[in-house]
This record gives sequence, structure tokens and C-alpha cells, in this order.
Amino acid sequence: PSLYNCIIGRTTLAELYAVSSTIHLKMKYYTPDDQIATINGDIAAARRCFEAATKNLRKHHYLQLII
Repeated sequence: PSLYNCIIGRTTLAELYAVSSTIHLKMKYYTPDDQIATINGDIAAARRCFEAATKNLRKHHYLQLII
């Protein structure tokens, strides 16, 4: 599932005929007046968010118990 599914909701994305590209950090959809709107992501913000979310995982990932 795409991150956009979590933020906007799959039903809303379907109603807007939205197309998202995780690699390009973009989403395009139709507006009520049949124009195409584009949402652009920010790679620096995405990186900070990813690092914050995985900070504790990385800290404990290297912990290994040998008995």
C-alpha cells in the first residue's frame, strides 16, 4: 500500500482518480473542474520522517545476545 493511502484514504484516491508515484514523490488527480492537480513531495522531509521513524529500530537492530 502506498503512503498516500494512509494519509488521504484509498476510497478518496479512487474517487479522485488519483495516480501516485512514490519514486517521484508526486500524486496527480482530477479537480472538480476537470483540471489535473499535482501534489509534489519533499525528499528532505521524507528522509527526516523516515529517519525519525526508524531511529529506535536501528539502535536495537545491532544488539545481539550470545549465550
